[in-house]
Amino acid sequence: MSKRITIILKNISALETVDEYCNFHQCSRSSVISKIITGIAPLLENISQHTRIANELEKILFNSHLNHSEVPQSNDSSVPLAEYIYLIWKENILYKNLSGENRYQHLLKNAKMGKGEIDDIQENLKYHLEWSQAKKAIFIYTDRLVDYQGKKAGGYSNTLLINNTEYDGYYFDFNAIFSLYINNVVFFGLQGAINKENIFFQYEYISHIPIYKTNEKVILIPVLDTTKTRPKNTHSPDIIIINPL
Repeated sequence: MSKRITIILKNISALETVDEYCNFHQCSRSSVISKIITGIAPLLENISQHTRIANELEKILFNSHLNHSEVPQSNDSSVPLAEYIYLIWKENILYKNLSGENRYQHLLKNAKMGKGEIDDIQENLKYHLEWSQAKKAIFIYTDRLVDYQGKKAGGYSNTLLINNTEYDGYYFDFNAIFSLYINNVVFFGLQGAINKENIFFQYEYISHIPIYKTNEKVILIPVLDTTKTRPKNTHSPDIIIINPL
């Protein structure tokens, strides 16, 4: 079944490119535009599906029975604890989010990150710590490929620069950062996903805050209420490299 639509293009050069293609292939403008829309429709559906999953994930995380205590420090006592701590993360813990793309020497015969790749990433993160005066840097691969023939590995990444580890009595445990499959969180809930993936913790955390979502996983950081529990070890690496792929 076909449906007539009207499209207004402000980019004249793009329309001229379409017309040039039509003249070369002896076809109509509408047929070319129809093919383009049909071609990108599955990609748009994929994006929409991931957006729906991400929204559902945040709803589950912020309304989990583990994370739904009331916040004594917030002015609005109806704000769930996880949501309040997530605001602390965004406004007082996280300093900046940097994106990048790099390739590194890869001499291994498997896809594991080699020493040279790790060392180069660490040197780059040290530079970011110096100019930003941030306390920590978390490197997260969002896309990584290995070229065995060219002996190169790398791809797209995001780096989270961190200002603090503690704020308003809440301690963000960078030693206990973990990841979960998004589908497991959606299907089984936060605690169910933690149990299914056999993740165990040293402390009884009051909340687990999502700090990044990439591909099919969500990366979370556990949080302690320091009025109830003080971590035995408050030292954590200044540079953290995460490859969730």
